[in-house]
Amino acid sequence: MERTIDLGSYDGDVANNGGDKGEKLPPKELTWNRDPIASLSDWTIVVTSNESKKTKTYHVHKCVVGAGPRSSQYFFKLFSTSQMEECQTCTSKLDLEENAAVAFPRMLDFMYASKEVEVQVKTETAVALRHLANYFGVPTLFESAKKFIRQDIDRFNVHIYLKEAQQYHDQSIIKATIAIAGKSWRHLLLSVDGTKIRESPYMKLLSSEEQVDVMKLALLDKAKQITSPNFDFPVSPNPQPFHTGMNNEPNGFVFSNQPNAFSFSNQPNAYNSSY
Repeated sequence: MERTIDLGSYDGDVANNGGDKGEKLPPKELTWNRDPIASLSDWTIVVTSNESKKTKTYHVHKCVVGAGPRSSQYFFKLFSTSQMEECQTCTSKLDLEENAAVAFPRMLDFMYASKEVEVQVKTETAVALRHLANYFGVPTLFESAKKFIRQDIDRFNVHIYLKEAQQYHDQSIIKATIAIAGKSWRHLLLSVDGTKIRESPYMKLLSSEEQVDVMKLALLDKAKQITSPNFDFPVSPNPQPFHTGMNNEPNGFVFSNQPNAFSFSNQPNAYNSSY
């Protein structure tokens, strides 16, 4: 039986203990985007965008970004030495690409969140977050961003991923976009009537060599369809081949309704989706 002895109630609040009622109380959870004094922030990060030159300041905690479950190897090494100039001012100044600067607070959100929480990411910032994870040494963020990209990348946004991957020199993502383009060549490369190569936003971003790789994969994909036992050859009284016109060689690659119209001598590079 529970004993009902009156032992009083909690009176530890500053407001109920004779203190200043306007005094700020400690936050219920530790985050980077609260008042730095109330949250006892002990490190400042100033991020400047290389493109727009906009600057934003973040007040973080060394115990989280340098030693937490999702900590950064970059900041751990920085905090472990007292000889760096940054350690004298407790401030890091970073110059980042535009999208990386935009994605930086999402990286902080991820580092402060519990282990079950995935990174807040969208198509436009996925590659930038992957870059930040590599640069600052946050492997869990890299895996979370990679998981999102695998589920998100497709023929509708492949040009966005290619542009971002080129900016951060992410060869794995570039190869993944080429592999997707090779399998989605009808939608990415052909005009509506299917008779010629259209000016694809994706193809414009590729080098001539990468364009050739896409076309080789497209040819292989078409060849696999032709050799399939379920393939029905289209019937056309006047089949009209079309040419890619790549590298100023109008006959470099030819598509046709004829089954033997696919040939090239060199094997394409090995592109896969292991990004």
